Amino acid sequence: MTSKSAKKAAGQQAQGVGGPGARQILLMVMAVGIVTMVAASFIYRMSHPSMTVQAGQRQHTAADHEEGGEESPMVMIRSLMAELEKNPNDVHVLHTLGEQFMRMRAWDRAKALFDRALAVEPSNLQVLRMYGIVEFNLQKYPEAAEKFEMVIAVEPHDYMSHYNLGVLYGHFMNDTAKAKEHLKIVAEAEDAPEQTRIEARSEMERLDAK
Repeated sequence: MTSKSAKKAAGQQAQGVGGPGARQILLMVMAVGIVTMVAASFIYRMSHPSMTVQAGQRQHTAADHEEGGEESPMVMIRSLMAELEKNPNDVHVLHTLGEQFMRMRAWDRAKALFDRALAVEPSNLQVLRMYGIVEFNLQKYPEAAEKFEMVIAVEPHDYMSHYNLGVLYGHFMNDTAKAKEHLKIVAEAEDAPEQTRIEARSEMERLDAK
């Protein structure tokens, strides 16, 4: 093969990488990281939709860093457990520790911590959002939906919770009408981020195609 032909072939391959199939695979891979709390946009599986978490949500506490260097997850967990022994009802510590177990996909342990946090503060929205994600991963779909419904009862403009309810009702609870109701709220919300509205419209289209 000549140098010119090789370059042409390489160019054709490069174009293929940016095609729709590759984009779909990329989105699916990204969606596996459901507990990546710094996500600024909605990322979910194209064929198996999953939950989203609040964009820009706080990730770390002061215990996250030691002399300028980030601690390992296990070091942070031990530190948080020590704090919890001193104050078993510290909702902030319970919530933060629960997030750490979510990162490890230790859903049952995270659930136990969020249970304790809600026993102290039943209307803590941060805990309710995270609890909804945990119950989704435990395949407790009605319970997950209940948590997100509790959030929007207090914050009607929590569009990520509306979106999550759309995914739950549409793909896991066989209630397309209710799913579209929540997704429509997101799609038509002028104060919602544009990407959020685009994702909601796309999800509605997928439900129509089912």
